[in-house]
Amino acid sequence: MIIRKRIASLFGAGRREQVLGYSVKELKAIFNRPIAERFSGDSTYPRLAYITDIGVEAAYLSILIEARNERAVSSLIGRYFLLCENREFNGEQVHEYRSLRGDESLIIAIADEFKNKVLRIVTNSIGFILRIIDLKLAVPPPWLIFDEALPYWRPGSMQGAEGYYDDSFFSPFFEGLSRVERSDYLARYAANVEWRRIMDLFYDEPTDDEPSV
Repeated sequence: MIIRKRIASLFGAGRREQVLGYSVKELKAIFNRPIAERFSGDSTYPRLAYITDIGVEAAYLSILIEARNERAVSSLIGRYFLLCENREFNGEQVHEYRSLRGDESLIIAIADEFKNKVLRIVTNSIGFILRIIDLKLAVPPPWLIFDEALPYWRPGSMQGAEGYYDDSFFSPFFEGLSRVERSDYLARYAANVEWRRIMDLFYDEPTDDEPSV
């Protein structure tokens, strides 16, 4: 799976046994209680990967949001979590939070990517994940991110930054929208005729018209 490959890349040779700047030993100490529940919703985005196979009782996810929506995420975190620690990893600021009740934790790194913000998160709070989904934060479209991307945009067969963006963020987000939501999204971001054709041709049809995210 794409997200599994992404997690594996976080455990690089230069920083062996680290994710978001935390060693597996540190993560085990933070996420030391069995996850009370697992996400069972039908949302296709964000994609979750549980990392219990390395002894960490948590899930990893990453989301791409418009820069202007970073404040909404920060506000959500502030309502349910207290800041415990800050550290730096690969030039990014990483923040560790503990829930007000003390039974859930959240580690988040926010990076400037794709002209917007990518949030990488490790957490054992399914409630927080559900609240993130409920915010309905749209993934910025490719025509606002990649210059001259239109002629070669082929979901599922791209590599590099375009492939990572589409596989990890845009495809799971867009294919999780209902028909009405897709129409609203394309109108909101002013997709031209050619981009609308690509969306219709290369992305799976919505299964129904009910919102799924």
